[in-house]
Amino acid sequence: TLDVDAVEQAVACGADVNMADEAGCSALMAAIDYNAVECKKAEEGPSRRMSDDSWKARYIFTMLLSEGASTSQVDKLGESIA
Repeated sequence: TLDVDAVEQAVACGADVNMADEAGCSALMAAIDYNAVECKKAEEGPSRRMSDDSWKARYIFTMLLSEGASTSQVDKLGESIA
């Protein structure tokens, strides 16, 4: 599950919102990927409702954007969110 409080705290303490993992994936990219997986589960599920984690991923995405996260960052596979 996603820990919104931990992300908020890291950002409040000055964490680099554009920092990437060893694959070049930023937190913004991870939030998008996580939400896509959760939305796919909702489409296939009986209730067709978005999960709490999907809402959390969307909130984290919005927060990172408001803190200046780059939408043009490219990972090591050449993929971006743009």
